[in-house]
Amino acid sequence: MALSHYSGTESGDLLRALEMVGEESAGQYLPDFVAAHFADLPDQTMALLRLADESTEVLTRGALAASIGQAVAALPDALNAERPAGDWMAFKRRTPISAAGVRDLFALAWSCNAMDDALTSATLLEDHPQVLTPDRAVPVVLEGLRGEAGLAETSAFAMLWRHAADFLLARSATPPEAPRDWVIATGISCSCEHCAKLRSFCADPVARVARFPLRQALRKHLHRIIDEHRLDMSHETERRGRPFTLVCTKNRATHNDASPSTRRTSLR
Repeated sequence: MALSHYSGTESGDLLRALEMVGEESAGQYLPDFVAAHFADLPDQTMALLRLADESTEVLTRGALAASIGQAVAALPDALNAERPAGDWMAFKRRTPISAAGVRDLFALAWSCNAMDDALTSATLLEDHPQVLTPDRAVPVVLEGLRGEAGLAETSAFAMLWRHAADFLLARSATPPEAPRDWVIATGISCSCEHCAKLRSFCADPVARVARFPLRQALRKHLHRIIDEHRLDMSHETERRGRPFTLVCTKNRATHNDASPSTRRTSLR
């Protein structure tokens, strides 16, 4: 059932089931599971692997490394939103991998000593700047990986850093182009359902406003996530009805801060 209908919400139950079946069966199942789902749900699949690495003892380093290998093998498909001709799911677009998903991929590859897979991933991501934007998403990934001791010294990390640095240096002589869509790069790692909805809103290239009717504690949680990750959006509470609604509106803050005309105006 999980193989056929996985959406990401079942990860906790799936890990509990793996604990019950034991190390050998779990180690055989998880790589196949990743191979089946990574192309369509890369963020959810990587979040599952990160959770498995942190919360279960039934999976060996070898099983996790094999799962990372399957994710990397499926990465070309995950980077291509269009499905191949004849795919029975051709009506459904794939969910693109986000900065958070890429961060988890590299962190787990480092944890499992699968750095050849990490280097392959870095090469693929460098070839798809429209998916992992070198000016917005790649810096978010690099920032999220700083806490992984030793990872910054690897070839994969250096390739991502050079990719972003070369792009930004080449662009520095001219004003940055206005963003072509409303996608916001984010390294949000919280797995709660409200942050999942916030991530989906950030990944939507068209939507500019999202409404979250939530009790006060949950609104404060999203406030903190938005502010800590410096997301390009404003947020205010609409105090009508119960619960009150957190209204989030995307803006161009990062682009405007980088614009020479904006900097000149701010100095007057």
